[in-house]
Amino acid sequence: MKCPLLPKYLAVLTLLLNLPNLSSATATDDFPEWLAKVPGQPIEEDPDADGFSTFLEYALGAEPEAAVDPFESGSSPIFRREDDTTMVLLPFPGKRDVIYYLEGKSDLNEADWTILAQKLGNTPWEAEAEGFQIEESSDEVTLSFENWPDATFLRLRAEGDERTLQRKALAARFLKQATFGPTLEEIEALADADLDFEGWIDEQLATAPSLHLDHYYSIPLSNHIDVRDIRGEYKGGPATLKVTVWWDIALLGEDQLRQRTAWALAQHFVMGQSGSKANQYPIQWVNWYDILVRNSFGNFRDLLQEVTLSPKMGDYLTYFNNKKANGVQLPDENYAREVMQLFTIGLWHLNNDGTLKLDENEQPIPTYDNYHITELAKVFTGLIRQVNKRNLYWSPNRVDPMRENNFRHDKTTKEMFDGTIIPAGRNAIVDITHALDVLFNHSNTPPFVSYRLIQRLVSSNPSPEYVERVANVFIDNGEGERGDLAAVVKAILLDPEARDAGYMIEQGRGKLREPLLKFTQLCRAFDLQHNEANPHFWMQSFEDDFGMSPYRFPSVFNFYLPGFVPHGEVQEAGLVAPEFQILDDSTGLRTFRVFGLLINNGLVGGVANGDFPRPTLNYMRPGEPETLELQLASQDSAIELIDHLDLLLTHQTMSSDTKEIIIESVEAIPDIFPLARLKRAILLVSISPEFAILE
Repeated sequence: MKCPLLPKYLAVLTLLLNLPNLSSATATDDFPEWLAKVPGQPIEEDPDADGFSTFLEYALGAEPEAAVDPFESGSSPIFRREDDTTMVLLPFPGKRDVIYYLEGKSDLNEADWTILAQKLGNTPWEAEAEGFQIEESSDEVTLSFENWPDATFLRLRAEGDERTLQRKALAARFLKQATFGPTLEEIEALADADLDFEGWIDEQLATAPSLHLDHYYSIPLSNHIDVRDIRGEYKGGPATLKVTVWWDIALLGEDQLRQRTAWALAQHFVMGQSGSKANQYPIQWVNWYDILVRNSFGNFRDLLQEVTLSPKMGDYLTYFNNKKANGVQLPDENYAREVMQLFTIGLWHLNNDGTLKLDENEQPIPTYDNYHITELAKVFTGLIRQVNKRNLYWSPNRVDPMRENNFRHDKTTKEMFDGTIIPAGRNAIVDITHALDVLFNHSNTPPFVSYRLIQRLVSSNPSPEYVERVANVFIDNGEGERGDLAAVVKAILLDPEARDAGYMIEQGRGKLREPLLKFTQLCRAFDLQHNEANPHFWMQSFEDDFGMSPYRFPSVFNFYLPGFVPHGEVQEAGLVAPEFQILDDSTGLRTFRVFGLLINNGLVGGVANGDFPRPTLNYMRPGEPETLELQLASQDSAIELIDHLDLLLTHQTMSSDTKEIIIESVEAIPDIFPLARLKRAILLVSISPEFAILE
């Protein structure tokens, strides 16, 4: 292709993109917010008289008071030709309330420009012209085309528009990270609020917690304390009641961010039925889960203390009634090992960005050895249960924090992994508090915890820079507080790697979604509700179907390992993909079966217990207004229906190939059967790769 003239318009704009420090606006400002910060509130199109409108300067990262002459800046236009290929480099994230177009035409006298590529806000570029090539990373984007005969002139155009640039898609993506699944109303509300992610988080932080114990007591049972003899009052065995509470709150709770964070913490401080005692008593379980709920936005140090003194954890990791050494009998080492390995510092010394520290031989450096486990085990001796309270819990008391029996506590000197000496002669709680302080304040704890929370909420392979930014917030929330989980969660969700959609196209970004979270999204997207016959969700265990289910952790190592690497391309790329550990032929087929039952019939057998009529997704509930989805399904063309589901379920990431396959399959059903069309469409989207991956 020949390109003898690059218009000054394009050259100036591309130069502006590369001028350093042109903008004092924050990365999250939309145009009205940015405008409000400009001194003098410019009302003219070009208040600084530099030849470029206020809007265009904003769109490209400059501000009126930062007027520059781009041709004197020393930069070159980011434009080059190699052989017959023309390339335009546009390395900027884009303002989220602006649409960008790269356009071309062969003759300036022609009225119309041809759109070659477009970019909606800070989402990735999309090719519009046939043969157009896009290579994009978080730092640079190259738009190129070969032998384009009709595009001699190029320009970059920016527009503000009520489409507001995939605002709904960006809202949906955020809510998939921060909740158990977005509803259309929540997506539209966040989009209408100009994608005020921080404001949404602040509202959630201020929302009262939905406590599991309170909800359990709201279930009308004749005996909440000992449920062994009241099976006729609910659907399932005693062990299902705690799970019923979990599902009720996960699907219908208003404090979605808190509950979603609690689920992430439940996979960090693992407590599973397998290996636990007295599973038939729900109160002990919902009380345990409330430790995670209450502390989700609290301080990690307080959470660590509550977890350690929990009688359920004492049972699970076998340090309840742990006694000091007596002859050949030594203290139990389980909790001493796991509180270091899994809860706080991990196995290897870390840099603040989560990467391994190496010794002079380029080998990882262990944080502790077996001697330190043995020493720390002495700390966790002398813990016993609180006295029984028959009006709270059946004997024994597995609810109230454990108390100390210092006759059983080892009062000798203890040496911790970092050389800290715990003095002799002190009581159990004093020693435990000292040891936990050391673990909390160790340099490993911020990156170790931050990395795992990022994995659960946003990305399996966060960059070291991402981990360090979050770890720094763990170290200091900006007000001198260490371990503020509310600040940590906010930092995770507002980080550029979580919010700037340009990262979506980089190798290794995003994560395979847990089947449980895909299931909750389907339930919430289509407004699964209780009904008169079933005032609660009596879900069955999905342990065999999904490879995971609430409270059904197979071991203290969670459902999957944070460093799991499947064979093939992921391994070759040096990446991890934890959730792939529970994805195999069996769980893949069983998940499809569960989704099919839910989508086609609701909470029927194979999904949940209950009385007929069972709860169903909203498009199947008789006597209610026709849903938008059913209206779209009744149209001759299925394009609008699939576009709608693409927003609601896959935040507009569905490829054109996937869409074409689904549209063809849906349109094979006559439009006089809209319900059948809709069910098929949702089912096919639910098994699409775009629904499986959270980019």
